[in-house]
Amino acid sequence: MLTDKDFSLIKDQRLLLHKRAIIGKIATLLGDVETELKSSELINSPLLPSGTLTKAGKISRGENYKGLPYLVLDFPRYSKGNELFIYRNMFWWGNYFLCMLISQNCNHKLNLLPSAKKDYFLNIGATPWNYDISDDNWIKFMELNKVPDKIQFVCIAKKINFNDFDQLPGISRTTFETLMSFLSK
Repeated sequence: MLTDKDFSLIKDQRLLLHKRAIIGKIATLLGDVETELKSSELINSPLLPSGTLTKAGKISRGENYKGLPYLVLDFPRYSKGNELFIYRNMFWWGNYFLCMLISQNCNHKLNLLPSAKKDYFLNIGATPWNYDISDDNWIKFMELNKVPDKIQFVCIAKKINFNDFDQLPGISRTTFETLMSFLSK
């Protein structure tokens, strides 16, 4: 049964129009992130799999990651068969931005660099598609003494708070470059 509050919300167009405007601004920001990433020297790194798409990113949106809307920018990106390499920037409504590097079956090894562990998380779960760094599938990178033995993919992320919204392009580029330094072949 709908409550009075429910009826009030469904009669008010402003809520969804405002949400749509915000999503448009986030999409524009992710376009700016892509432009900034293109200027990184590491966009041509030999660590990237051959055939990695570095000309244009892909922005996707959805309405239901754990019940909330999200947008993602995948750039650079590579997918062939069971091989996957993605640098993903994700906006998750009500939570945070997430800058994440995913490599699966691309022969990357994870290096632990003591000077660059702060503020990074490693996904130790069964899938790289979990973006909620507050759950048990994620461990703070600085708490690792060695790379877990049974790691089936490399998935490292950094949480960016919403109050750093305007700085996201630069933060994302720096994060990409730092995350790439965690990889070797």
